[in-house]
Amino acid sequence: MTTTTPLFFFCLLLLLITTQTLSQTPKNNPTPTPTLSPYHFVDRFCLDRRDRINVPFCLRILRSSPGILNVKDSLGLLYAAAQSAMQFGNKTVAELNREKKTAAGAGAIEECVSAYGGYVRDYAILVEEAKTEAEMAAFDAELARNEVSRCVKAARKVKGRGGAVVDIRDINKEALDYARLAQTIAKSIPIP
Repeated sequence: MTTTTPLFFFCLLLLLITTQTLSQTPKNNPTPTPTLSPYHFVDRFCLDRRDRINVPFCLRILRSSPGILNVKDSLGLLYAAAQSAMQFGNKTVAELNREKKTAAGAGAIEECVSAYGGYVRDYAILVEEAKTEAEMAAFDAELARNEVSRCVKAARKVKGRGGAVVDIRDINKEALDYARLAQTIAKSIPIP
């Protein structure tokens, strides 16, 4: 027996193991199909418009809306955003009414209560008009932004005169984000 015989058996064993391993792996290696998030439509909408809207806000609001998993078009997104905006507006009116009783700058708070009442009304109109005219829904979202601007101006006036008023900058910023979101969604609805 020469030294090549063990080498021959070793190579033969290695070849046998390699062949057996290759025969056990599937010949047709299909790539797994990607699974879509249940929020795929919402995610795509928010991320595709990141230059116009606050993406974390968009994702938070739309993902937390009831029934959003069944939404497959921009009109459904608009309804979800409008419902969330109306809830936010009603909550803000209630908070401001409580503050009005205890805080200085009641005139500014009263103006903000009125403005947020208009804000909620504009969203109610937006929901009705969105069924037939997306352009009008975008206009209604702009009107809601104008209502919030009334509150911003009233708060600045009181603060400019040295008066104290409830700090509602964060509330106003969030209200403007709602309006921007609704307006962006309304503009994305195809016009028949």
